[in-house]
Amino acid sequence: MTDTPSYIGLSECVEHEDGSATYRVHMDDKARDHLCEEGLKLVLYCAAYKVDLGDVYDWIESQGTLEDSVDKDTIRPLDDEEKKRSIERSIANGEQRSTNSSEQKIT
Repeated sequence: MTDTPSYIGLSECVEHEDGSATYRVHMDDKARDHLCEEGLKLVLYCAAYKVDLGDVYDWIESQGTLEDSVDKDTIRPLDDEEKKRSIERSIANGEQRSTNSSEQKIT
C-alpha cells in the first residue's frame, strides 16, 4: 500500500423517529479494503478471546465522551470541492464509485 490517504465521506444522514439513523457513505477502494481488513481483524480477535462485540463497543464508549474525543477541525463533512476531488481521484484510479457506497442503519 502507498502512503496516500484514503477517504470516507458521509453523503447522507437520515434520522428516524425511533432514534435510529441511516447513513450513506462513499469511500475509495483503499478505504474499503482497509475497513474490511480491520473489521475482520476485530471479529477474529473477539472470537479468539471469546469476547462479545457488544462488550467491545461498550468498553470504547466507557473510555470517554464522544463530544470530548471529536476533533472539530478534522471530523467534518466534505465540502463541495473536496467531494469533487474525491470523485476525480477515484475515476483517475479506475475505481467504480457506485460499488463503494454502503448503507447502514444504526440504532
